[in-house]
Formats: sequence, structure tokens, C-alpha cells
Amino acid sequence: MGALPYSWRPAHAHMQLLGFVALMIYGVAYHALPRFRGVVFRRPGLALLQVGLANLGLLGMALAWGLGLGKGVWGFFAGVSLAAGWLFALLILEVLWA
Repeated sequence: MGALPYSWRPAHAHMQLLGFVALMIYGVAYHALPRFRGVVFRRPGLALLQVGLANLGLLGMALAWGLGLGKGVWGFFAGVSLAAGWLFALLILEVLWA
């Protein structure tokens, strides 16, 4: 067994997948898609809010798993991450349909 207990393994996986992969997708999409379409990204404030919600959800889920805070706390932060994902989809759809 390593330095951390096994309860931190899902937290580590979420930090890797949501923390790096999803945020990389968000960043590339916000940067590249408007340029490919030749349109101006009109809602940078909402994009910043979306990334903030994604980070809050990520941190909350990781800590809830690692510290054993229970399914209710984890579920709340999973909902925050889900809301961030939907907001991302709506913002990108606006770019694609502009």
C-alpha cells in the first residue's frame, strides 16, 4: 500500500480525467472553434464561470471521495460538474450555430 489509503484512488482518477482531460477539451474548444468558424466568441464571462464550476465540482468530488464525506456531498459536486458540462455544451452550440 502506498502513502495514501485506497479511498483516494477514485479521487486521483477524477483529478486526472476531469482535471486535465476535460479542462484541456474546454480550453481547446473555446480557443479553436470560434476561429475555425470565423465568428467572435460572445460570452467569455460565461465560459469563465463554466470553467470555475468544473473546477469546483472536480475539487468537491475528489475531496468527498478521499475524505469519505458521503454520497450526498459527492452527489452535490457531481451535479455541479454536470451543470458545467451542460453549460459548456450550450456555449459551444452557440458558437457552432452562430
